[in-house]
Amino acid sequence: MIVGIPFFIEWISDSIIFNDKKGSFDSWLSFLGSYIGGIASGITTLLGIYIGIQYEKSNQKKHAAIANREDVKALYDWCFSVKIISENIESDFSKVDNEQNNNINKKARELEVKISKVDYEWYQKLSALRKKYSDATWNIKCQKGDEKEFRDIIKNLDNFVKELSKYI
Repeated sequence: MIVGIPFFIEWISDSIIFNDKKGSFDSWLSFLGSYIGGIASGITTLLGIYIGIQYEKSNQKKHAAIANREDVKALYDWCFSVKIISENIESDFSKVDNEQNNNINKKARELEVKISKVDYEWYQKLSALRKKYSDATWNIKCQKGDEKEFRDIIKNLDNFVKELSKYI
């Protein structure tokens, strides 16, 4: 695209646009150059700011995870254990245990409070996973559930565990 700009400007200079205009071609060329340069520098600035913000977010998450290593490890352990339980339930719906579900929800709520101080994105993922798990087990109790719900939970837990493993 950048290579084509001089050809584009030459085409414009030879076109009808400049035939009846006041001012010389050099003046118009100078105007176009400053205009195009302003746009390019604005885009470059926005890109630089975006990259800087993303880097700072990542760095902040890393430092928060290090400072709260025990909470991140507890979240990792919770995700891993719920993944195993979900895999067991997926293969046999009779393995849904009310007491176990209550403990999972209770532990998730405790972790939500702690993790919200570490990273808001993790907090949102944990809350969504807790709700999906709770809804899926409730649907099984009401005989409306299927394996697809647990496959989705397992996939989400896998991705979350991979992300968390970078920080523990």
